Amino acid sequence: MIRRFVYGLLLFSVLCLTGCLDTPDEVLYKFQTYVAYKDWDNLWKLLSREDRDFFETIRVRFITLYELEPESLESFVEDVKNFENMDAKATFGLLMEKTYPANTKKRALDVVSVSVYGDRAVVCVKNTHDGFAFKREYGVWKVSLDELRNCK
Repeated sequence: MIRRFVYGLLLFSVLCLTGCLDTPDEVLYKFQTYVAYKDWDNLWKLLSREDRDFFETIRVRFITLYELEPESLESFVEDVKNFENMDAKATFGLLMEKTYPANTKKRALDVVSVSVYGDRAVVCVKNTHDGFAFKREYGVWKVSLDELRNCK
């Protein structure tokens, strides 16, 4: 009896540490908080595998574009020179820094609905027609930037 309780408690602790108990709307709240505080490392951890791979593709495309048309990347010229030495995570952090240069603290998003479809979910928020898409990877909800859903 005690052994079963200890095993159950251990399993629950592991689930809590890995984030398996987070719901898509809780992940969205974390996402917004990390953007507000420019915590790119933790924000990176919330991205789906496909989104992480996408930033590697972006890094390579920036390098190629810079070689072909350096004037087209005028605001990124100094950064692009460093892209060859960066990984996808560093590229992501740099692009986020460029996208959100000022303090971006905003009020919390008002969640209207959460729809879960197996390993996919959509969180609809107030005052927008787009829903935030999520994928469950190895039991953990991840933000899926490549998918926006209509919440009309």
